[in-house]
Amino acid sequence: MPPKTLALIDDDAEYGTYLARYLLDRGVVVRVFTDSAHFLADENAYGFDFYLVDLSLPSADDIELIRIARLRTSVGVLVVSGRESPDVFASIVKAGADMFLAKPVHFEQVALAVEAVHRRSGAVNPQDKPWRLDRRAGRLLAPDGTRRAAQRIGSGRDGLFPAGRRHAGAARHAA
Repeated sequence: MPPKTLALIDDDAEYGTYLARYLLDRGVVVRVFTDSAHFLADENAYGFDFYLVDLSLPSADDIELIRIARLRTSVGVLVVSGRESPDVFASIVKAGADMFLAKPVHFEQVALAVEAVHRRSGAVNPQDKPWRLDRRAGRLLAPDGTRRAAQRIGSGRDGLFPAGRRHAGAARHAA
């Protein structure tokens, strides 16, 4: 599942526009900043669900921008840049970036990386979504959409729980 909102901080306005359009087609609302100063001055700078940062930004040290973002938020940070060397990679990881992609890169790869980092950053917590019961099929739908076989373990109204797992209150009902 992609993030709902994303700050794209890249001085290449054309690249930013096309990538923003690509991500918007996948359900991500993107705000493009072509300069780190404009990003830092924005009243919602730390309210995004995800950050995608280029490394050759005017107005500020790009590594410092990653450090600042990491101090203010724990959401995913992906760096996409043409600067690639072992010391650059080490610097961005130490600053708090979650992943690095070297330009040129396909938009599909960027979208997949954003989704993967977002999922693993804890921003998407499956526990926040409820389990649902498909009574007709006798299956439970997990928060991530996975269908689980259910078995009847009680005489209650539903009595269905994932096969091999017991409901917290099952011990009370079994006694």
